[in-house]
Amino acid sequence: MKIRIDSNFPEVQAWVQKLGASVNTASREALNRTAEWAETDVRREMRKVFDRPVPFTLRSLRVFYASARKPEAMLWFRQRSHDADKLWARPQIAGGQRDMKPMEMRLQRIGVLPQGWFIVPGDAAPLDAYGNMSAGEISRILNVLGSYTESGFNKANIKTRQRLRKGNEKKGVYGFEYWVNPVGGSRARHLQPGVYRRVYTAFGTSLKPMMIFVNRAHYTARLDFFGIVNKTVQRRFPDEFDKALRSLMATGSASAYRKQGVK
Repeated sequence: MKIRIDSNFPEVQAWVQKLGASVNTASREALNRTAEWAETDVRREMRKVFDRPVPFTLRSLRVFYASARKPEAMLWFRQRSHDADKLWARPQIAGGQRDMKPMEMRLQRIGVLPQGWFIVPGDAAPLDAYGNMSAGEISRILNVLGSYTESGFNKANIKTRQRLRKGNEKKGVYGFEYWVNPVGGSRARHLQPGVYRRVYTAFGTSLKPMMIFVNRAHYTARLDFFGIVNKTVQRRFPDEFDKALRSLMATGSASAYRKQGVK
């Protein structure tokens, strides 16, 4: 989202004609300060519309500051590309199907997850403080299923599976193994396709759903990113420009008012 000086702010053009190019310094300061306000407003909205957003999500915004060479400020997300199609938050902003996650790509490469299918946590999956499936459980499943094949990773062997199945009687931990109910399989049609824990107890066995395979992961737009930024620009920029211009004329510095605590 780029923030520029254009016809929406005729007062800037009027001051440029009156005071000359020095006004550009004030306009750049106002642009940058407005972009910071927009960052604050978008982050505040994230906390409202997302369920327990992880710190990565709240830190994902970045202000690209205006300079004399490029008199425009921009608020976007921290990523290598500015391309909206490659943005992790795209489904949250525009709706639609999300991109595949790394764990889904791994399971797809070893033939566990078919193309076009996605993963959602099962009812028995352990969750972290943010409501996401715990990283430890994901890593263990990927390891046991053999999706870690790169150098530096230990592919699960027979001893690992035997240890998990044995459990720990002293700690009251039941033994278990991971079992995949494949998409289109005929072994357990009454169960959703996915990855299950087959838990072994003194009373028999039970299946606990860890990962469920779904053939779509569609999101409804929840974060009005562009609307929020536009409103912030219209509300904040005129005042920020006025303060920066007054500061420039009084002190020779468009940003001096910040140091003085002027709001």
